Amino acid sequence: MHVSLRGQTLVEVLVALGAVAVVIASITVAVLTALNNAEFSRNQSTASQYAQAGLEIIRSMRYTDYPAFAALTFPNYCMAAGCTALNNTVGDQCGQQAVCQQNAGIFVRSVSFSSSAVECDGSATRVGVRVAWTDGNCTDRDNLFCHAVTLHTCISDFGVID
Repeated sequence: MHVSLRGQTLVEVLVALGAVAVVIASITVAVLTALNNAEFSRNQSTASQYAQAGLEIIRSMRYTDYPAFAALTFPNYCMAAGCTALNNTVGDQCGQQAVCQQNAGIFVRSVSFSSSAVECDGSATRVGVRVAWTDGNCTDRDNLFCHAVTLHTCISDFGVID
């Protein structure tokens, strides 16, 4: 009886190739997942920095020109990348808008005002700066900016000299 070793060698090679393909596919998935997570973390950090910068602009308005700050009556404003203050002009990149447009790459920054005694003491105004961004994971056409970071602060007229 004669047994062919060539057939067994071919089967072994095919099994080895299949195992290598599974390992390579697993490594590829792991690397892509790590890259997506790194990109999300970078975008989240950048959004936090944009939100902090937005709060600093609001604080600066309060300290340098309180009447202009107090005149902000609309609850929602857009704050494009180049804004150094907000205004009551409807549709302006630093003014009143219901929906903010993409203005800093993949990011959109908006400011909201509310007078809430629950979150802020007394007559302070609660200010929130929201920075949203889009990426390949945002597939809902009604919500292209599906990720967001929001920072809040309370601002009062304490210490303002008229």
